[in-house]
Amino acid sequence: MILFVCIILCYQHCESYIRINSQRRSALPRWASFGPNNFGDIMGGPSGIETYITLGESGDRFTALERIVLTANGNLQRIMSAYYGAPVVVDIIKCDLIKDMVYDREVNLVSNGYVFCKAIGVIELYNRECITAIEEKKIGVGQLFRYFDVLPSFKLLDVGKNEDGTLWRDYTLSCSHFTCRFTETFSKGFLEKIL
Repeated sequence: MILFVCIILCYQHCESYIRINSQRRSALPRWASFGPNNFGDIMGGPSGIETYITLGESGDRFTALERIVLTANGNLQRIMSAYYGAPVVVDIIKCDLIKDMVYDREVNLVSNGYVFCKAIGVIELYNRECITAIEEKKIGVGQLFRYFDVLPSFKLLDVGKNEDGTLWRDYTLSCSHFTCRFTETFSKGFLEKIL
């Protein structure tokens, strides 16, 4: 009897999940379907049992490795460190205060002296503790989430491949302490480089 009740409850939950996701996916035009916020992995997701990532119709233009990089949700530094088999360092080019608690930021992601990505963006901070972490402790944006012990909400806004083959993406990462929006441009051939 208990098993029967569990099966019924599970079926009702799955049926509800399928109905919600069907409505969510059909509400977006096919080309704009980047999947749910955080892509349903450890960072979040609607059910916790399914991961679904699509880059819409443009997804066919990217290789498997390019799709992994373009959908990295706050963990690009770790992924590229594993890919290159070497540390990845965030080289801060600028982090300028442009108005109260809003910073214009530019960084390079570097492995063994090779700049494989340039990130340009804006960070909006919501409390003074964030300012201290960025200005005095020189903590990188990705590390801020660990510093505050929060998981970010990731939203992939757009992706592309330029005529010369360079990849780029626009995304936001946010939590209750801050929000950042970045455009990352990857060096040509960065996935062919062996360090």
